[in-house]
Amino acid sequence: MVQLINRVHEALMDWNRMEEANTRIFNEKVMKGADFARLRLARLNGIAATLAFTSVRQEIDSLKLLAIERKHLLAVAFPKRNSLRFLAYWLLRPLRSILERKAAIKKEEQEHIKIQGVMNKAGFGAYADQVLDKIRKGERNFTLPIPTEVKQNEQVHFMLKFSFDNEQGHKFESYLGSYRNTNNSTQFRQHNFVLGDEITPVSKAVNLLAGRPVLEYCIEGGVIKQRWGQLDTLDSQGNYFMKYIAATDLVPKDICQQQPFWKQLSPVEQDRILGGLNNGNKVFLDIPHQRRIQKFSLEVGHDMRNILVSDENGRPMAMNQLIPREKKQQRKVLVRQSVSQEIPSNPKTVKQRTVNLIVPINASKGVKASNRVARKGKMIS
Repeated sequence: MVQLINRVHEALMDWNRMEEANTRIFNEKVMKGADFARLRLARLNGIAATLAFTSVRQEIDSLKLLAIERKHLLAVAFPKRNSLRFLAYWLLRPLRSILERKAAIKKEEQEHIKIQGVMNKAGFGAYADQVLDKIRKGERNFTLPIPTEVKQNEQVHFMLKFSFDNEQGHKFESYLGSYRNTNNSTQFRQHNFVLGDEITPVSKAVNLLAGRPVLEYCIEGGVIKQRWGQLDTLDSQGNYFMKYIAATDLVPKDICQQQPFWKQLSPVEQDRILGGLNNGNKVFLDIPHQRRIQKFSLEVGHDMRNILVSDENGRPMAMNQLIPREKKQQRKVLVRQSVSQEIPSNPKTVKQRTVNLIVPINASKGVKASNRVARKGKMIS
C-alpha cells in the first residue's frame, strides 16, 4: 500500500530543523521573544494558506493542530490582544495568504492547460501527465526523455526541454530530435525544434530528421505563408539547419493532375496522397493495370523539385509510367478470311484467294459468319 506524504509534517520538520540550527547560533532570549514568535507565526500562516485546499485527510487533521499552535503563538507574539498588529496576524494575514494561494492555484491551472495544449500540438500529449507531475513537485528547468522509437531501419529519439521564469511560469521551450539509420551508422542527424508561434509536430520532425522535405507554415510580415523545408546544412557539432524554398516552387497537386492515373483516384484518395506528400511521407498506392494490381510509392525528391516514383521493389521509375487500366482494350487479332474473287483471265472459273485481315476482336464474330457465306463455285458472267 502506498503511503501518502503529509506535506504539513514535511514543512514543519523543515522549519524545526532550521530553528534548532538557529538556537545554537542566536541568543536564547531572541529565540523566545515576541519578534521570533511573530516570525514563526508568519511561517505557520504560509503553510496553512498553501495547503488550505488539500483533500488529503491526514493533512486536514494536521492543519487543525496547526491552528491550535498558532493560537498559543499569538499569546507570545502579541501580549496586547487588542492591538492592530494582532488583528492583522490573526485575521487579515491568513485571509490574504489564502486569497493569494487561491490566485496562484488558478494561475498554475492555466499554465498546465497551456503546456498540455502545446504538447498536444507537437504530438507529445501522451507524456503531459509526467511533465505536470514534475511541475507539481517543484521542478523548474528540466528535461523529459521520450522512449526511442524504431520503425523499419529508422531509430528516432526525442528530449523535451522545459524552462521557468517568474513572469510566465513553466514553458515547453523546445525538443531535441536525434535520428540514426540502423543500416548505415554514418547517417545521423540532430536538430533542436524550437516551439514558438510555429510548432513542428513530431510526425514532420521524424521526416525532417530522415532528410525528407516537408511543407510547413510560417509567418512573414504578419502573413501566414507556406514553404518547403529540409534539414540540409550541417554544422561542426553535428546539428542540421533548415533549408527553405517557396511553396510555389513545388506543387505536388499540379504535378499529379498532369498524370493519367490521377483521374482514376477518388477525391478522398487524392487528398490522402497530397497530405502525405506535404508531410514528407512516402505515400503508397495501388493502380489496376493490365488485369493486375501494380503497387507504387510517391515521395518528394530530396532536391525539392519533383516527385519521385518507385515500384513495389523500390526501383525508380518515371511518373508517366503510372498509366491507368483501360476500360476496353480493342486488341487486334489475325483472322484468316476466305473471300471469293473473280479472276479476269478466265471468267468462267472461280478461284479462291485467301487474304489476311486485321480486325478488332469484337468484330471477329462477324468475320467468321462471312467465312461461312463464302463458298467455292462458279460465277455466272
